[in-house]
Amino acid sequence: MTGRQRLLAIIVLALLCGHGAQADRVSRKTIEAVTAIDVGLGVEQLQRRAALPWALSQALVYSGVRVGYADLCVVSGWSGGFSYAPEAPAGDSLLRGTLSRGVEMYGKRLEFFAWPEARTEEERIYAARAAWEFILSNIAADRPVISDYGAGGLFYGYDTSRDEPVAYFDTLGPSFGAVRRTAFSDGFRRDFRELAVIVDGGSPVDAQALLVSTMAGLLVKAHETGDGDRPAGIRGMSALAADLLDNTHDWTATVMWLADPLAQITESRLCTAAYLRRRAELLEPPAREHVLAAADLYNQAFDFWCRRWDATWGGANGDERNPALRLAEPGRRDSMAGYVHQALGAELLALSEIGRAIAALEGSGETP
Repeated sequence: MTGRQRLLAIIVLALLCGHGAQADRVSRKTIEAVTAIDVGLGVEQLQRRAALPWALSQALVYSGVRVGYADLCVVSGWSGGFSYAPEAPAGDSLLRGTLSRGVEMYGKRLEFFAWPEARTEEERIYAARAAWEFILSNIAADRPVISDYGAGGLFYGYDTSRDEPVAYFDTLGPSFGAVRRTAFSDGFRRDFRELAVIVDGGSPVDAQALLVSTMAGLLVKAHETGDGDRPAGIRGMSALAADLLDNTHDWTATVMWLADPLAQITESRLCTAAYLRRRAELLEPPAREHVLAAADLYNQAFDFWCRRWDATWGGANGDERNPALRLAEPGRRDSMAGYVHQALGAELLALSEIGRAIAALEGSGETP
């Protein structure tokens, strides 16, 4: 056995010893309560909620934090961002980046499974065993495991008494139900890029301070520039509208980004509206009125992005042509670009109201 193989074997052994040997663990365990938690207050209209932040907010509530899907999406900065990235690398980690920072605002943190590098088949098997044991041992300790497997979701149960042991998985995306151990091993590192559990962190941020910090974050996210291939923020929205109006732009390879990926990013404007409307009561006039006005404008942006969806795919029932061919229909791209521009306009006005609210707080000395 090589040094690397010994290290991987030690990792597996440490997991077994640290959380209790499999022989001492019950053969079946489910944390059904966690998947029954509804964190959708204020965003019932969303058709394409992002599964990973939904699952993470469920796990936060289960751990004792009063937070909804909208709150986590806004506080983390996810709902205020926009990345025009139809060819974004699959390895991007929303869980380790943006959402992890959001969790910390509530006095928790994410403890990640440390994926060991596997260069040989034997090392890959050792590493997959360690990841599998991380899931089962945490569920046995009554801690659901958040994963970006598939569309993202929660491992909340297991059954090792079956001929083929399984772990139970819940998601807003494709419903996987039960993942067999062999399937998990086969998908090691390819389908399971991140595994994490929620543990205690520092002190939670005061609600009013969190609101002011979140509003400032909205201004920062809007003015991100990204890079040449992946423009972000306001620049990214403008680039999308420009490409929709460019009849020479080829959408053949990236047209499906205009479906759920773009919808999840842009429908999240409703999250921002819901969060601001709920938290405005923490402020005194005139800052409160500016925050409420911003919430209304973000709601308008949400409506325009929904119309963009209808303009993109409307009338396509029973139409089995390549989606790129539908985009070639006269007037379809122009209509989509028009809604993008209107959504952008509403968001710019909302950001202006956010700026006025912050200025009013600074003028009154109320900023934390």
